[in-house]
Amino acid sequence: MNKQFIELNERKVKILLLTLSILFTSLAIVICYINNEFNWIFTLYLGVVFPFILVFIGYLGWVYNYKNRKIIFSKSPLNQLSKIGFYTCLKNQKSIGEFARIIEEIQISDFKINCDIVNSKQILFSTFTDFRKLDSIDYKFLRDKYKSKGIIFDFMSVKKKYELKEIYLLSVEELNEDLKDFVRILEFENFKPIEH
Repeated sequence: MNKQFIELNERKVKILLLTLSILFTSLAIVICYINNEFNWIFTLYLGVVFPFILVFIGYLGWVYNYKNRKIIFSKSPLNQLSKIGFYTCLKNQKSIGEFARIIEEIQISDFKINCDIVNSKQILFSTFTDFRKLDSIDYKFLRDKYKSKGIIFDFMSVKKKYELKEIYLLSVEELNEDLKDFVRILEFENFKPIEH
């Protein structure tokens, strides 16, 4: 777990620590300047210790997600996703604000669908789309039309949400058909996939 975190995020952690240290050291110097007294302990704490605390909190969130994901993906049908064409890939690899992590992905028709946990009770299958310019009436119509199917229309993405207790009742074949239906709905509603 620690090894995977380092492999995925070593460069990002270094850049984040350096950026936060520069930012908070500058802030400490400005505060000291305003108060007309320089305090080494305050500057050291704000410029060095505080960035490490922030990165450590981010790491704890990553560990929680990692452990939660391991438990959730150990049960059927999620432990059989590779049988229907899912493969592992990295999420947030280029993001500065979030640590990289491994997710599952599948290509159905022209849509790449990511599988990721939301929390300990929900899982999302999402795809990035060229979100058409919808006015609020059209958006509300689509939202209401597909709400019972667990489809969520979001900015630049459309998601299929499952409660874990529901998805665990499905076979991997039923899940595959459900995801194909999801893509058919996207195509029917004229959404186009985009790379992300």
